[in-house]
Amino acid sequence: MRVVSASGSTTVFEKRTGTTDTAAAWATATADLAAWRGTTVRVVVEAGDVSGGSLVEAGVDDVRVTHQAVAP
Repeated sequence: MRVVSASGSTTVFEKRTGTTDTAAAWATATADLAAWRGTTVRVVVEAGDVSGGSLVEAGVDDVRVTHQAVAP
């Protein structure tokens, strides 16, 4: 997952797997977006395959952006 803002693009989460077939399963992932507090950003989710002949599967569901109060 990348965050794209006026100042550029930053990868905040990345999941890599090996070359063997792995069973797909839903999982929870968390990324800290505090560095972009108060700015407009785009969140980009990408899936890719670096070798030929394989199947890329990716799913995104139930995305949440939450705010944690900062202690004074």
